[in-house]
Amino acid sequence: MIISENLLFLQKAKKVYDMKAKKTREEVLTKFQTAKEKKKECLVQLEKSMKEEYKKRTGKEVENFFAL
Repeated sequence: MIISENLLFLQKAKKVYDMKAKKTREEVLTKFQTAKEKKKECLVQLEKSMKEEYKKRTGKEVENFFAL
């Protein structure tokens, strides 16, 4: 029992160590750009759904949309 718990702890510790490994500048920039594009896509989808919902509820067109 103690051996298996220690082995599990070592496996988790290794994963933590791997996550803290240094990344190259290119890897970080690629990840950042991917996240930025995903955010844009999500905002477009959010804007569309909110405008449709507002129009159904009020019958008016949305004049502007703002999200951070």
